[in-house]
Amino acid sequence: MGGGYIANIEFDMAPGEANTIGTPEARPLPTYRDAFLAGATILCEIVTGSPDLPFFLLGDELVVVTVTPRGAPFMLRRPVPTQCA
Repeated sequence: MGGGYIANIEFDMAPGEANTIGTPEARPLPTYRDAFLAGATILCEIVTGSPDLPFFLLGDELVVVTVTPRGAPFMLRRPVPTQCA
């Protein structure tokens, strides 16, 4: 594989069964951030049926805005991952 990054999501499956889905190795993405967002999009589509992400990007942060069960606004901000965990 040439330079760049891919996104792989691995599932816990029975031995011998396919357990990985992701972006094509033949077309790596230019940055880790791009690969992370591509993987997040794939995971959202699997879980919700929609590629829409539950967060938005604000500079180098992932931001989730919601309302608590008591009706109070809540915002969660986390840095965009820059390397594999």
